[in-house]
Amino acid sequence: MAPTVPNYVAFNIPVLKGGSNWDEWHEKFLRVTYSINPLYWEIFAGKVGPPNNTDCNLKMHPRDDAVNDNSTMNSSLQQKLDHSLEIDVSDKEVGVQYDIGLEQWSRSLFEAREYLLFTLDRKPAMHIQGILNPREAYLELQRAYSTLHAQSPVHVWQKWLAIHYEGARESPKDFVNRFKKALQELKDQGIRVSLGVEIAQFQAAIMQDPECLHFVDTLHIDAQSFVETPSVYANFIQSQTQSQKSPV
Repeated sequence: MAPTVPNYVAFNIPVLKGGSNWDEWHEKFLRVTYSINPLYWEIFAGKVGPPNNTDCNLKMHPRDDAVNDNSTMNSSLQQKLDHSLEIDVSDKEVGVQYDIGLEQWSRSLFEAREYLLFTLDRKPAMHIQGILNPREAYLELQRAYSTLHAQSPVHVWQKWLAIHYEGARESPKDFVNRFKKALQELKDQGIRVSLGVEIAQFQAAIMQDPECLHFVDTLHIDAQSFVETPSVYANFIQSQTQSQKSPV
């Protein structure tokens, strides 16, 4: 069951949309988290880890009736037996405490991750979809959106402009995914790319492959005539896939 997130969290932590508001989100996320649940903060900061059964310094003693008080028993043997019983009981108790601690730790990890997801927009949430450990998810968000880790806007822009279709070495679908990923990196930097620029750059990227010239001519790409770009990408993938399957 997901934890109940106080209403003031929603008001005090902006939803993380990407690199454009990472700094604001990051500062408020850590500050508010520390104030309402220090354990979550320690998990994200990597200051706590799973319980270790060697950390449970429990010293359990056997009950008085656990050993038959035989006056003829050698005292050294009695001491060894006492020590053996003490270890057996201690190990069992430590095992029980360890299992309890591990269960609590697993629950805390789940709740911390749900708490993190509560503050994310759809794309950042999808970005960490397969990462169950909340600290690893937090670090992945940092790598993806932090201005300290992100590439400069100029570099990202140049990277997108340099993309071209390599029909002999990649599938049409792989190219489209690569093109859209680089475009998303631009948007994550807060750079707005108009529909006309996006379509024009896509056309330039595929025209570098002679096999695509016919597709470009028949498509008549016009930025003003497209409301959505998915149809352009889908038509390109379909056209090139059929072309590659056609006999020479």
